[in-house]
Amino acid sequence: MDANAIEGFANTILVSRYCSICGLTMCLTDIFNTLPREVKYYWGTPKSIPKTLYFYMRYSTSLQQLLLTIALFHPGSDLVSWIFVNIQLLIGLSLLWSIEIILIIRIHALYSNKRLLIFMSILFLCTMSVSSIIGFRGANTAHWLAEGIPGLPCCTANNSTLLQDTFWASWIPTLVFESILVGLAIRALRRYREFHKGLHGPETLVWTLLRDSIIYYLVVLVAGAIYMAVAKVQWFNGEPASSVLFPVISACGVRLLFHLQAKNAELRGQDMSMQVLHTHTEIKFKTRPPRSETDIESGSGPTSTVNGLDQIEGPIDDTRTI
Repeated sequence: MDANAIEGFANTILVSRYCSICGLTMCLTDIFNTLPREVKYYWGTPKSIPKTLYFYMRYSTSLQQLLLTIALFHPGSDLVSWIFVNIQLLIGLSLLWSIEIILIIRIHALYSNKRLLIFMSILFLCTMSVSSIIGFRGANTAHWLAEGIPGLPCCTANNSTLLQDTFWASWIPTLVFESILVGLAIRALRRYREFHKGLHGPETLVWTLLRDSIIYYLVVLVAGAIYMAVAKVQWFNGEPASSVLFPVISACGVRLLFHLQAKNAELRGQDMSMQVLHTHTEIKFKTRPPRSETDIESGSGPTSTVNGLDQIEGPIDDTRTI
């Protein structure tokens, strides 16, 4: 590399280091800020899928940011650099997969359609495989070095042609799949609003579920667009971008669960810190005839409907956990 190229690369490394510290600080700050809610909703409760996904989303990003910071400041050796890169990539992809699993369960709770669940599951496995192949193939065709520039320790890649051409593309399957999920959520939201047109009352679990899912998608869409734009120009620019974007995505993911837990506690009129039998949010559906005008005027009957299914509160047979 000529002098200008070396200077530009060194400046990029410095920016990446600052951003990695910023991202790690964001993760730790958010953990401490949300710790009271974590204790209230998850500590001391029985094991469940939502609880497992919560703790993974909450703490895996901090590990990813810590490894990234070490790799940018003092990776140690070429082998350690390669290991760090693959672990960071795995954590980043699995963070997105964890949140997508939550969204799939929520969509299934709304539609209660076994064929749709099978379709979403197959599509999830396909997009997960494509993202993994693109990401890991690009990362492992490069030769990772612990010191790309003499005297400046930093995990960087040599012979990174394929990495440059494909690394940014690993976001495309994720955005396509989540676009389909948010499309299903918006369809359910339209049906929900049609049912509630002219009615007034407290915000329901379904409304909270749909609103948060759509907001999360918009965050991921913006994050993916930013990452692809900067990484397509130069793959190494993706490091400072991901340092900030993944903590933001993690924070949004845990709030998908927090908000639904809080709304569930509000509607139940219970203190979730004392609740041991219901360890995660439950939305229960049961087929019922349409509400009569008398029901609407009196406020009785089901509280919402999505795709012909009425949401009610109370013990019934069909329960979907989200």
